[in-house]
Amino acid sequence: MQIRIGTFNCENLYVYHRLRKLDIRFELDKTRKMSQPTKDTFEKYAYDEKLGKIRYDDRGVPITSLQEGWGITDTQRKNTARLIVENQPDVIALQEVENLDTLNRFYSNFMQKIKVKDLREIYGNKQAKIQWKMDYRVLIDGNDNHRIDVALMSRFPIIAIRTHIWDKFESNKRQIDMFPRDCLEVDVEMPKTGKIITFLVNHFTSRREGAKTKEKRERQANAVIEIIKKRFGNKIDKGNFVIMGDLNDSPKDAALKNTLYSSDLKLINPLETIPENEKWTHFWYDDETGLPNKSEPVAQLDHVLLSPSFKKTSIVNVTIDRRGLLNTIQTVKNIGVIQKPLDGITDKPGNEASDHCPVFVDVDFA
Repeated sequence: MQIRIGTFNCENLYVYHRLRKLDIRFELDKTRKMSQPTKDTFEKYAYDEKLGKIRYDDRGVPITSLQEGWGITDTQRKNTARLIVENQPDVIALQEVENLDTLNRFYSNFMQKIKVKDLREIYGNKQAKIQWKMDYRVLIDGNDNHRIDVALMSRFPIIAIRTHIWDKFESNKRQIDMFPRDCLEVDVEMPKTGKIITFLVNHFTSRREGAKTKEKRERQANAVIEIIKKRFGNKIDKGNFVIMGDLNDSPKDAALKNTLYSSDLKLINPLETIPENEKWTHFWYDDETGLPNKSEPVAQLDHVLLSPSFKKTSIVNVTIDRRGLLNTIQTVKNIGVIQKPLDGITDKPGNEASDHCPVFVDVDFA
């Protein structure tokens, strides 16, 4: 059978970012003690009708302590949903999702609003999977203080879940979280054959803090390798697994080049089958102006790596869907073909689906 595997840092599946630039302070009662905001204030600023409430003091974080984020629009979420639904993956890893309730609401209020007739128009015939649904969805709250978690959605049954949020390493006699979010390990049962594919969903440490984060990503990559070795033992060659997600480095960066891309796991990189200038998956731009970063406008940060059991000959197609990017991407030269942006996306930040492109890999799986 042929299956489509995807990964997407969707960037906008949070609720708490509605609090951006809003000066919501705790009210002081007559005794000058802190109290929660009034119901009207909370309802006005801390509620998203489609993705749900921001719970006061969730995980012990009061509203006034939430980090300033981005203003998220329905257009962004609709475009995010389109990129997923119109590509119809069988299994997709997601990064930057606040919690399972948010993911379920996104599925119901955005993904399922894309009608069957739309799919027929997209595919130009009745061969589209009219009953396409992703009924199996999983997310476990991870280690990120900003509530940026990883998730997986599947058309096929999820039969086992393992989290690695408690994996630690020692530094200066302190126990530190290995993964900044999680390495979410999910077993999915394929139809008809009953064979199991294990998906390891990752979102490695951000590059925002510069060179000092490279060591963290290299440590995380090595930890993923050890998870695979521990799981499959001397049967690695026969194990069916996929390592996927936003690894925040390119294959040429040392953190990945010296680990996942050169390990004795002998992983298969489907993106090797496409031209070098078309492998990029992320667009760097100024948050205010939308103008491309001059030194490095694009990079391949998103990865799908297959176990040796898939074999290189099993790769049927690779799709990197760029329709959700800010339209200023059109000004960047020598980066391959750029598709026309989705509805509502302009040169100004605020309606783009994400700064990442979803990556889809079609493989024959016996």
